[in-house]
Amino acid sequence: MSESIERWRAAIDAVDEELLRLLNERARLAAKVAELKVSGELPLRDCERESAVLLHIRRANRGPGRARGRQNFWAHPCGIASRSGSCHREEE
Repeated sequence: MSESIERWRAAIDAVDEELLRLLNERARLAAKVAELKVSGELPLRDCERESAVLLHIRRANRGPGRARGRQNFWAHPCGIASRSGSCHREEE
């Protein structure tokens, strides 16, 4: 394989590692929010917040990928995956 391709793949690997670090940090922050919700006897699901997060991601996307694909990618690590009783049926 050409050295140029290997360089690009190494750069992709570095980005993947940074994404993983950031997703883990996001998970830690979300766990703290969940703790606060439980201690405050608030519901864990917040459909309005989930919609706001997905809208923010669609609007913030400046990349070459489609906004819908980025939203779908983002929903899973954020715990907003499609499921029975989803808040986002109209968006699916």
